Amino acid sequence: MTAGPRPAPTPGDSAAAGDYAAGMSDDSSQALLRQALGRASLERARARRAAGIAERHERLAHVGSEASRTLHLRMAGTHRQVAARHDAAAATHSAFAPSWSRCSGIRRR
Repeated sequence: MTAGPRPAPTPGDSAAAGDYAAGMSDDSSQALLRQALGRASLERARARRAAGIAERHERLAHVGSEASRTLHLRMAGTHRQVAARHDAAAATHSAFAPSWSRCSGIRRR
């Protein structure tokens, strides 16, 4: 027999972050918060790097043969997509981070 769907958590409910967060100490909650914020920072750096590579390919598209132009424009598009995905990952990590302070007992100072 399977259990029914979980009820939606309310703000301040430790279950809002999942069973894993319930009963966590402040130290472990703070570590998870720092980890989430660190991952967001890393993803933003990756997005900046991918955007820089895309700009380089866009510049190189104006130099050389038509085949070279096609290649560089395609590579620029690929790197723009990668940058957008890293930005989305950073936003996800940033959105996730505050849930630990609301749900796991972190006291903001």
